[in-house]
Amino acid sequence: MKQVNTLFRSLQSFICRKEISEILEMVDYRDPARKFTVQELLKYWIASSIEKWSGFRDSEDKMKSHTDLVAVDYSTLSKKA
Repeated sequence: MKQVNTLFRSLQSFICRKEISEILEMVDYRDPARKFTVQELLKYWIASSIEKWSGFRDSEDKMKSHTDLVAVDYSTLSKKA
């Protein structure tokens, strides 16, 4: 988990929320989410890659143990991805 937290911080130093917003605006994407935003999706992808989560259903349970991730239903993960 320490490795995941370090990568979250690294991601934020490379690309901030403002830059993500600018990129989304450039590709004309409107993020309707209030809870699980594109930034949260990027954090999810980092955690799931490092810890080798097997799928969205597996991720739903594992997200709850991460303090840096917003816990959402697997269907929300699937739709957002």
